[in-house]
Amino acid sequence: MSIELITTVAAFLGAGAVAGLSLVRAGRPPDPLKVRLIDYNYVAIFAVAIMLVIGAHLVTLIAGHPVTGRRFG
Repeated sequence: MSIELITTVAAFLGAGAVAGLSLVRAGRPPDPLKVRLIDYNYVAIFAVAIMLVIGAHLVTLIAGHPVTGRRFG
């Protein structure tokens, strides 16, 4: 295994952990005595977007060459 693959998998798992924890925090009922400083739904959306980018990079690393889209025509 190359160091790039290990680092990318670690980043993917880290982003997944952030997404999971933020979804758990977003699902809790609000406490009227505490002010929420962070909207955890936005954090989860951002973490999932990062996971999509890292997932595409993982496909490129596993395939061994850049994956290009299909051309029309």
